[in-house]
Amino acid sequence: MVNNMRWYLATNEQLETVFNSDDQCPNNLLLGLVEEMMKRNMFEGMIISMANKLMGSYNRDEVIQAAHIGIYQLAKRFKPKKLSFKQMCYISIERRIKTLLQKKYYKKNFMNEQALMNEVPEMESSYNVEKQVIRKVTTQEKLSRLSVKQREIIEMFLQGYSLSWMGENVYNQDTSAVRYQFKLALQKMNVEGFEIGTRTGLKGA
Repeated sequence: MVNNMRWYLATNEQLETVFNSDDQCPNNLLLGLVEEMMKRNMFEGMIISMANKLMGSYNRDEVIQAAHIGIYQLAKRFKPKKLSFKQMCYISIERRIKTLLQKKYYKKNFMNEQALMNEVPEMESSYNVEKQVIRKVTTQEKLSRLSVKQREIIEMFLQGYSLSWMGENVYNQDTSAVRYQFKLALQKMNVEGFEIGTRTGLKGA
């Protein structure tokens, strides 16, 4: 085996051999292995493969950085159990990417809610809670005007799902059919000038 304290002398093949093995490796040495593999971009294949599986579009540098942080943290606390370190790396990468997705959808959700509020008038109040309640009630009142399908489409849209995704995965319809119901829903809610994609950042909708 390669001298554990001098990972920089190892070839890529030697590093991969240690990484793929189930041999127990102290955390301080595991950190050295991980750091050297990161310097050589040896985790990128795993990371990009997982990103392509879970995300439609993404910032490559952001995804790689997030995954590297997850792998590094795993190396610090990893204890050999049923799963090998390599298997745990896959799980860590998946979790980090899903965290990025949640942040992405949260941002979309916030932007969509602001757009669909259609500028609820501000009412003088010393409590922000009251304003939030007013906006919530107004939104629910608007949603009550919709058919069951239209409400489902709006609610999924607020969760960050694109119209094309709904057509393919929920309704088994062409995007144009879902888009038609979406536009009808906006009309019933008296929402005007709402541009899909440009204003909300939902590409491919």
